[in-house]
Amino acid sequence: MFSFNECTEGRPRTRKKYHLLTAELRDKKGRIIVSATNSYKKTHPMQKHWASKTTKPDAIYLHAEVHALMRARYQLHLVHSLHVFRYDAHGNPAPAKPCPVCQQAIAWAKIKHVYFTCEDGIEYERH
Repeated sequence: MFSFNECTEGRPRTRKKYHLLTAELRDKKGRIIVSATNSYKKTHPMQKHWASKTTKPDAIYLHAEVHALMRARYQLHLVHSLHVFRYDAHGNPAPAKPCPVCQQAIAWAKIKHVYFTCEDGIEYERH
């Protein structure tokens, strides 16, 4: 399980409405294997691949979840859970539920435990 303090430590405060979405892949002991953020400028063929398999073929900019899966390509066998989080400028949790594109990639990677922030705190989904 992860805590809000873990996720916000060392993160700069900004005047933006939301911070970037961050995805972390963790092992069974909760250690971070890979961490990645979303991008509004970068794209990747793998993101385009997963977007074309859903009803969002225009979602080509690199999502944090797909970015993390790409970074962990040789360590996917170690991944036990995915933690996705976003906080507003005041440090309050903001919605970070994986979109249908990312859910396809998560299912492909066979990640069973997904935790994400919502306005009420943390939610959990088993895939």
